[in-house]
Amino acid sequence: MTGTTRQVALVCTSDDPDLAARLRAATAREITPTLIVRTGDARALRLARAAGAEVGVFASESGSGPVLLQRGAPGPATAGRTVITPAGIIAGDAARTVRLVDDVAAIGEMDGGIALRDWDGPVLDGLLARGWRLGSVGHAPPTTPVRLDGVRALHLTSVHRPDDGRIFHKEIAALRAAGADATVLGLDPRPSRSRRAAAGWKLVAEARRRDVDVVHIHDPELLPAAWVLRRRTGRPVIYDAHEYLGQTTRTKPWIPSPLRTPTALAVERLERMLAGGIDAVVTVTEDMAVGFADAGIRAISVANYAPATRFPDPGPAPDSRLVVYVGGVSRARGLDVMLEAFAMVDVSDARLLLAGPGEPGPLPPRVEHVGWVDYDDVPALIRRAAVVWMPQRRTPNWDRARATKVMEAMASGRPVVTSDLQRTAAMVRQAGCGVVVPFDDPGAHAAALTELLRDLTRARQLGQAGRATFLDHMTFEAEAAKLVALYAELTG
Repeated sequence: MTGTTRQVALVCTSDDPDLAARLRAATAREITPTLIVRTGDARALRLARAAGAEVGVFASESGSGPVLLQRGAPGPATAGRTVITPAGIIAGDAARTVRLVDDVAAIGEMDGGIALRDWDGPVLDGLLARGWRLGSVGHAPPTTPVRLDGVRALHLTSVHRPDDGRIFHKEIAALRAAGADATVLGLDPRPSRSRRAAAGWKLVAEARRRDVDVVHIHDPELLPAAWVLRRRTGRPVIYDAHEYLGQTTRTKPWIPSPLRTPTALAVERLERMLAGGIDAVVTVTEDMAVGFADAGIRAISVANYAPATRFPDPGPAPDSRLVVYVGGVSRARGLDVMLEAFAMVDVSDARLLLAGPGEPGPLPPRVEHVGWVDYDDVPALIRRAAVVWMPQRRTPNWDRARATKVMEAMASGRPVVTSDLQRTAAMVRQAGCGVVVPFDDPGAHAAALTELLRDLTRARQLGQAGRATFLDHMTFEAEAAKLVALYAELTG
């Protein structure tokens, strides 16, 4: 870290009454905290696992002395340990010393390792906006590879395509690589909204007839039938939560406005109740997993990161001034902002390529729509870009979600200009891989694009920073290890 930028760790303890809220606040901003757990605290360990937090233990039950956080392999007294101390306590030379502070203002007055233990969402937003780097005290040791030879897994979906990127290209591929016999059972054609529940019962009935060890469902509509399947057969059942169900329910146009909030609360409560009757929940984000874990449910996050094998070394960035957008082409996805903003981009040879389903209508000069792009062709398309653009509108659900195309831009070593969605903005700022602008300000989008297209050297530097962050801790291979480990637990 150079200049005035500071690296600060977030530390919370298992006896913190706001533990779950702190973990959600951190992980919703792409920050991995460190959780200090008292021995035998099952709830704290469940929350830590859901959050992907680094875990340490109290050195004394009183917690008044130094706290030793175990890192790496066992060894001599302080080898492989980080000593977290209140200000003024001196640790041994063989350990790394990190001082705990409560006041954000005190951080600027201290040298060495700093850990903040009193924080919430607004505090974290303020630090991120000032360019601070936030994270855990250290890095968790790598997981030991697990094999699933002989395990038969069946994934069910009534909403998604059977070849969906997350289901087939990531999770099924990861299970097969670990030796499992994993397949997807979907519906063709996919049923209408009114018929999904009935279609779900038929899917689960077919799963019951098959000789499988684990049933993995991907839609909330399948939860009631899967709950019954678990009760009647005893087979392990996993629910894969792809979105924040309560938040997305609040945005459904087919639900009358006065009924959206009570409907959202009801379906969220029902989701928690049914998920509590199966074996585990897999989510796309850590803060979503913490929500399930706080309700007493075994939950892990398997982020929708890009596989490193799908994004090998991208090579040098092109000299062209091509801006690429990949995703649904609609007003909800920012089409109106894109068209207004790109007309103001003050770079004569700049071009905008829109790739994704939708009907944009007549397009101005310099803008082209190529329609749907096959999953396997996306990496090559992104590699053509000088800048990847993600101008999506802010909604409660998108604020919390990880923008897949931003992560793929990072994997491809390309800089991004993105709307100020909470999680995406935090991810870009932490990685230093692009420019964050207000989602509803076309002028700010245009200025950011103009700046990067005029200075391709800086654009390449931002892209390289994103690629480095991707390789360090944002590959799906690392997430796959968590999924495989969960299957190993459930199948013995």
